Amino acid sequence: MEKQKNYIFEIIFLPILIIIFLIISITIYNIHLTKKQLEKQIKDKRVEYFDIQKKSVYNKVQYLNSEIKIQNNKIEFNIKEELKEKINTAIKISENIFKENKNLSKKQIVKILSERLSLLSYNKNRGYYYILDKNDQLIEHPIKEMIGKSTSNIFDVDNVSLSTKIRKSLKKDEVSFVKYHFYKPNNQKKKFLKIVAVKYFEPLDILVGTGEYIDDAINEFKNDFIKKVSQNNDMNKYVFILDVHNINGGKSYATMLANVNRKELVGKVLDDEVRDSKGNLYRKEYLKILREKGEGFLKYWYKKPGVKEHKEKYTYFYLNKEWNWVIACGFYPDDLISQIEKLNKQSSEYLDSLIRNSLFWGLIFSCVMILLSTIIFYKIQRRIKKDQKKLIQSQENLKKAQKISKIGSWSYNFDTNEIIFSDEIYEIFEIDKNRKKPSYELFLSFVHNDDKNRVNTVFEKLLKDKKSHEITHRIKIKNKIKWVNNQSEVFIEKSNTIVIGTLQDITEKYEKDKKI
Repeated sequence: MEKQKNYIFEIIFLPILIIIFLIISITIYNIHLTKKQLEKQIKDKRVEYFDIQKKSVYNKVQYLNSEIKIQNNKIEFNIKEELKEKINTAIKISENIFKENKNLSKKQIVKILSERLSLLSYNKNRGYYYILDKNDQLIEHPIKEMIGKSTSNIFDVDNVSLSTKIRKSLKKDEVSFVKYHFYKPNNQKKKFLKIVAVKYFEPLDILVGTGEYIDDAINEFKNDFIKKVSQNNDMNKYVFILDVHNINGGKSYATMLANVNRKELVGKVLDDEVRDSKGNLYRKEYLKILREKGEGFLKYWYKKPGVKEHKEKYTYFYLNKEWNWVIACGFYPDDLISQIEKLNKQSSEYLDSLIRNSLFWGLIFSCVMILLSTIIFYKIQRRIKKDQKKLIQSQENLKKAQKISKIGSWSYNFDTNEIIFSDEIYEIFEIDKNRKKPSYELFLSFVHNDDKNRVNTVFEKLLKDKKSHEITHRIKIKNKIKWVNNQSEVFIEKSNTIVIGTLQDITEKYEKDKKI
């Protein structure tokens, strides 16, 4: 009993007490620190407010702009890194297929590989794979009209053939990269600049390739960037973004891309003739600032979040010339007037009350946590013991059932090439499970030579058709022959192809049937 009590205290009560103590201590420390900071801020706010707010919105805009610049500089590098990973994955798949189908001709293996790669896609289905043979002819391509065409007849805008560019870039045992213009599967009217990755697969004398259109990668980043900005929660310093069509202004000079405060404007085309509540053509004014300087602050009157009337607002505008976007962020000066007196009166009283409440509720929380933890611990402990007994009994029953019926179970992950044998499988093959690692090659080593081709054919058909299959064949173990019944079925789990099957020793039944 003593050991059990010590165990419960160390595992449940002690960590809870430590966590609660730390929470209370940190809370008290943060409250004290916050109080000191608030006192200082109230003293300095009248002097610092404008500078702090202007610097804040300026830094916010510049930070977002720097993200755009960094991404633009890294876009090609990121595309190449991603394509390199995708090509190496395809080569790994090629190696596995080649190893598993060595008994087939190269033409047959390439066909299997083509079917497999045609099923793979990435980047929201816009990324795909293709295969070139030694004559630069396309064997596999998502645009079916391209299959059978030679890349030596496909010319870029500089009149250099695609095959020439690819062959010049090839490096032994490395992923090579080529830039060229090509149609998209969903747009056959216009060519887009694309980065292509290729790698030579020597066993089949083929080139495996994939690629990414640069404008797609940029547009994806733009969408992610807009989504990030749209999730901003600081309503008084929100960022808004415009896609500029005409920097000189006009009735449709820009489109609103993001605006947390005015979500109804997102996607709308803007007119520069709109006036603020004081009659100022503020849109014309900030466009003039952007044309002359590329950035700057502007004061105008605008609807403040959470109130009906318009308030004076200072906004910093910046023109990002790479994307032709206007990124802007502003603040309302009346926040200083409405908040400073309130903070001065309430800060001390509020913080003192918060300290008392934190200590009180910390104690209540401690007691509740200890009580709940104890109840949950014992309930979970009883349930675990009960489930463990059931699980152990179930496993033992399954092993006994398999042993009596001489049925073993196995599973094979086609994507990871991982195979698992049950204990009865090892019994049927009469091998020590601790000395032999399960694999498809190990299984084939026991299959009778006259049955290997038949077994391989059934397994390939199983993966291709994705349907259940059954085969009876012989296995040779220590100079004796056994007859087994092999049943299997394919399941797709989270993009993984899993084959699950059973193997039953039917030698006795077969011999009896043979005598009859």
